[in-house]
Amino acid sequence: MRQKIAVFLLFFLIVAQPVLARTPADTYLAEQWYLDQIDAPGAWNITVGNRDVVIAVVDSGVDIDHPDLEDKIWTNAGETADDVIDNDRNGYVDDVHGWDFIGNDNDPRAGTENGIYDDAMNHGTIVAGIIAAKTDNDRGVAGLNWRARLMPVRILDGVGVGETKDAIKAVRYAVKNGADVINMSFTGFSYDEKFERAIREAYEAGVLVVAATGNESGGGVNLNETVIYPACFRGLDDDWVLGVAASDKDDAHADFSNYGSDCTDISAPGIDIFGALNYKSGDPIFGEPYGGYYDGTSVASPMVSAAAALLRGAYPDITPAEIKTTLQLSVDPLNVRGTTYAGQMGAGRLNVAGALVIALKLAVIAAGGSQLEADEVGARLMMTIEESFVSE
Repeated sequence: MRQKIAVFLLFFLIVAQPVLARTPADTYLAEQWYLDQIDAPGAWNITVGNRDVVIAVVDSGVDIDHPDLEDKIWTNAGETADDVIDNDRNGYVDDVHGWDFIGNDNDPRAGTENGIYDDAMNHGTIVAGIIAAKTDNDRGVAGLNWRARLMPVRILDGVGVGETKDAIKAVRYAVKNGADVINMSFTGFSYDEKFERAIREAYEAGVLVVAATGNESGGGVNLNETVIYPACFRGLDDDWVLGVAASDKDDAHADFSNYGSDCTDISAPGIDIFGALNYKSGDPIFGEPYGGYYDGTSVASPMVSAAAALLRGAYPDITPAEIKTTLQLSVDPLNVRGTTYAGQMGAGRLNVAGALVIALKLAVIAAGGSQLEADEVGARLMMTIEESFVSE
């Protein structure tokens, strides 16, 4: 009964409030074309996120001092900074803002081991900014999730190379330290049983793992024939990873994106992405805090991670399987009919507002409501979203 009350209270709040379209004031918002395509503004009229939700960015490191990210970085409440003591006894000393498994230290920013490749150094920060750059702050870019916190976990070096053993440690670190979603914008071709086990354990612990399906010039690779990880990890009955392919501005297959029904669950925009960069004032290479335009499934995956975190924030008890189902039921169709990619890019292209509407309908049914009641609630919510844009 308490759940049903909560569901209908949420519905009441949605329909009873004045309709106000949320258009954030961020300098480069007009460059972020993908936000309209995935209906982020519609989603923001429902929720802008929950600060209790944590998204682990397992990547090349995140610029934790970036002006659009510094206020969004996860803080380990159990750790005291700079006392050289493992206060929370999690095995990592002074891990106040995440961990670097390349340097084996508590600085999760990008490093220059084995050389410097600009895109690799920027990679983790771009991903983090897509997910949760500080939004509506009159600067920079808008994150899809306004309130979630980012847990930086570094496993890739300065040229974008890492080892599976560090990915395993990273997954376990993220789960142990309270991550709700883990974004993995990297791929590898070698199967590792221990890595698979770590991914399965994350799923069983209620943590959603979102992974890029990877890129290959000339049309991408069919993952039904050439398997990559972690996107292709799955059990006989459970799909442990939400695999993300990349679409273009016309909702067609991005010409570099890997695909394949066995490993791809959903698609999201993955071309011409403008975002936050690894930033060092006055540096000849990294002297700009924002830039673009980036292509890849690496920038599509964090959009899905951010959407998943919006769902987790609105419905804290939602499971990874339920998040996947909700995201897939709410997609917009892709423009791939009659092509090689038909049926191979997941359920369709991400629609964040649609996912929140579907989630509410499913919550009504879970609370004992009928399908008719659920449809009525969903219709009223959609009307609210549509009216917000008319009023704007």
